[in-house]
Amino acid sequence: MKLITHSLFFAILTFISFFAQANSNPQMRECRIRGGEFLAVAVNDDQVGLCQLGSAYIGAIDLMLVVNKEGMPKSVEMYTNGMKKCDPLGKAKTVSTLEGRELQVCFFDDGSAIGLATLHSGMDAPENSRLNQALNFKN
Repeated sequence: MKLITHSLFFAILTFISFFAQANSNPQMRECRIRGGEFLAVAVNDDQVGLCQLGSAYIGAIDLMLVVNKEGMPKSVEMYTNGMKKCDPLGKAKTVSTLEGRELQVCFFDDGSAIGLATLHSGMDAPENSRLNQALNFKN
């Protein structure tokens, strides 16, 4: 009985810890508020947060910067200017989510990121409407 009680206590504590971390992480919180799903991807020896909005992907920090009017990351600047290629201003990389799913992402020198398919399809593409809405852009 003690083992079950300790196991249950540990499970509850783990859940509360995860929930508290997710609510205290501003990237995760802003992504969820905007109707997206936060995911971490492995890049070299680090992890980068992305926000998935429908089939569009944007750097979670990029989303926060634009929504809070704190800056215009290159990823969003290139997207809004109709840039449909990653090169020569960015570098395309295949990254893996922590669950093992692979994504093509364009990374810029300011640390910002956008899904390669998101960039290729452009602002007017229906599949990017949720991203445009999250960024407070008109469709």
